[in-house]
Amino acid sequence: MKTIWKLTYEVIYEGIPRNGEQTKKYKSFAEAKKDIREIISQIYLSPYIKAIRTEGVHKAYRTAMADFLDNYISRTDFLNIDESIPSDDPDDYEFERNPMIVNDAGVSVDDDDWCDDDEEIDELDDFEIYIAKDSLSFEYYYKGRPHLNTDMVVMDDENKEYCFEFYVDRAPKNKLRELQMTLTPLQYWGTSSYPMLILRTLENSQEPLDQQQIISRIENAYDTKIERKAIGRNITLLKDLGYDIQHNGDGYFIPKKAPSLEQDDFQSIVESIKMNETLDDERKRDLIDKLFEMQ
Repeated sequence: MKTIWKLTYEVIYEGIPRNGEQTKKYKSFAEAKKDIREIISQIYLSPYIKAIRTEGVHKAYRTAMADFLDNYISRTDFLNIDESIPSDDPDDYEFERNPMIVNDAGVSVDDDDWCDDDEEIDELDDFEIYIAKDSLSFEYYYKGRPHLNTDMVVMDDENKEYCFEFYVDRAPKNKLRELQMTLTPLQYWGTSSYPMLILRTLENSQEPLDQQQIISRIENAYDTKIERKAIGRNITLLKDLGYDIQHNGDGYFIPKKAPSLEQDDFQSIVESIKMNETLDDERKRDLIDKLFEMQ
């Protein structure tokens, strides 16, 4: 079996969907990630990233969070870099204050003696962010209230389904207002699997099947489409390999062999014959010998 990746997404500009829900398929995981990067780069976060940098006084933490968001939106390689993910805990960052300020008289004084405590505390109530390798949740509470929630941070598991959602109240005409994306890995049977699928289909059928019936059963059982001309070609290949595939007016079929006794069934019958009191020893031996001939 092979794997393809299906991207389902919908983009909205100024509240109007752009071409509705769209679907793309990719032959490689790397190709899918590259396309996702191009779509993400269209979302509108610049003014909110700038606000995070300039509001409040906890500059080390705010700079780290702003840099992360900026990189996530703009860097084409960011989905592959685990070590670029910063801590989202403000306590992990040193809080530095200016040691001296100047009062109204032009005299430098220690800020502990001059500043109001409220001015020195960054409440960090303008945004909320949670960052992990497999999760990003961000919301800014003023100026458009953008919301971003995704597990497309580091995409390193090719067998995982990834989701992305973004929403912002206001955005320029050329920027996204809303974006929904889902990347799903899909397994499918390649053309090299056609002989096996046809053989399985005929073996499991109790009646002959024409080409269209074979196509329908393969599609229903294996979610795989196969062209009509491939049926005859692969049946010929199977015959050349020694498989007994026959054809009559109703279609193709594999002759059914008479069922053989399983070893447990055989042993049970033998024991039953031995314990049967209505049979003499000679008759028992005769029946058991015939059973052995059937094996």
